[in-house]
Amino acid sequence: MDGTTAMLIASLLAVAGIALLRFAWAQRRRSMPLNGAGWACLAGAMVAGGAAAGAWGVSVAALAAMSMAFVLLCVAAFAAKNGKATASQRRVGMWPDKREPLGLVRRCITFVVVAVLAGLVSIAIAVAIRGFGAAAGLVPADYNVLAVSIMPIAWAILAFALLMNPSRRSQAVILLACCLPAIPATLIGGGA
Repeated sequence: MDGTTAMLIASLLAVAGIALLRFAWAQRRRSMPLNGAGWACLAGAMVAGGAAAGAWGVSVAALAAMSMAFVLLCVAAFAAKNGKATASQRRVGMWPDKREPLGLVRRCITFVVVAVLAGLVSIAIAVAIRGFGAAAGLVPADYNVLAVSIMPIAWAILAFALLMNPSRRSQAVILLACCLPAIPATLIGGGA
């Protein structure tokens, strides 16, 4: 099978996967076989695209899936009837009701924990990755780029984990546990 045929198969599988998922989710009760078939088509599309043209093939199959999803969302948007419910006047818990306390101290602590402390811990993780890369013999260009790319990813994951844990104790445990990999790198100087 040549590359063009394989890419066509990957794109058709991606389109079929999105269509099957949309059909399955529109049912009154969720159908596990239809859901499974839709996800299997999408997985098959990624495998076929990767086998045909590597990362480029996966990108083309993903583009076909996103295009199909866009078309289905446009059709659903134009076919949807106007709702009769009025929109809520409250802003999704941003401000408390008039009788509730503001909780400014709690909100400020959450901001400091998620924005400042998680940012510092993600920098420590990036320094640790940089140090381990230097110790593993990577060239400076590689371990510096690795550290710079790891930092925002670590910060996003940490922010999610911290915001999903309402207990300050569990937040502290998460932050301390994430600092542990940085200790050896800090002791050896964070690399060259």
